[in-house]
Amino acid sequence: MQERQYFTFLKSYADIYQQLNDEQKVLFIDAIIDQQMNGVDAESIIFDDAMLNIAWSGVKPSLSKSIAQYMNGKKAKTKPTTSQIEAKPEQIRSKKKEIRNKNKEIRKRIVKEKTTIENFYPNETSLNAVDEIYPDCWDKDLLNNLINDFKDQARNRKQPFKDFDAGFRNYLKRGWISPYKEKKELSHSQRATLMLSNPLLQYGDDDEL
Repeated sequence: MQERQYFTFLKSYADIYQQLNDEQKVLFIDAIIDQQMNGVDAESIIFDDAMLNIAWSGVKPSLSKSIAQYMNGKKAKTKPTTSQIEAKPEQIRSKKKEIRNKNKEIRKRIVKEKTTIENFYPNETSLNAVDEIYPDCWDKDLLNNLINDFKDQARNRKQPFKDFDAGFRNYLKRGWISPYKEKKELSHSQRATLMLSNPLLQYGDDDEL
């Protein structure tokens, strides 16, 4: 191994060192110096003292790692050629363009998935509207029935919804969807309650009829 000028003495080495007696300390430090500075294989260092062998096994992995890092740092690094230097900006531009195109495709896919009726799930405003009309829809099965009823009608709709949630709330307030197998007609008071507690149902949803 090429002559080394220094190495890092970790705190963990010092912690173990402090647990040893004076004679053990000398042997312990000598072993570290031999391994780090003189290239002695850590695996070949064995002590007659069992306590020292235990101490050595505690520092051996980090000592070996330190040597490996030092050796990797000493490897000769080839300088890039002029053509490589000139080609680098073009490679960077090409890579950026590739990443942008990939991100664009991902965004398109996400938007498409979100605007597919199969992936529809009511947002918070729509769920609040459901709670006003069907308070028992906290039950997962009933809520799923309501959502599936809307999905079935949306699939059969001639003109697709511009906004699934707006359409969902319109169908809900008009009593066109229900969580029950046999649909229950909304009472006048139920509709009035829904309209008053959810302003979004009063304005802006009629285009989804």
